[in-house]
Amino acid sequence: MLATGLLGAGLTYWLGTRHAGPSIDDLLPGSILARRRQMGILYGTIGLMALEWGEDVKRPDTQAVLIVIGCALIALVCFRVAHIDATHDHRDDD
Repeated sequence: MLATGLLGAGLTYWLGTRHAGPSIDDLLPGSILARRRQMGILYGTIGLMALEWGEDVKRPDTQAVLIVIGCALIALVCFRVAHIDATHDHRDDD
């Protein structure tokens, strides 16, 4: 699970940075400030925070980190279940 997660994260990062074209923020540098101001006026701090999180999730490095964290959590659950099962089997032998 961990190896698959690391491979998937690396592939996601590599493809995301390799095929990265210019974003709207690169093409129109002042648009991000205007959009953030408008979101702050319309939706307040929570809306602005949601906008920033949405922008962060679109970045390949953030996506790779999220993939690694998700796979690590799944692997931890698998290890925990295996440990509990092994402990339970060991107690049955006594």
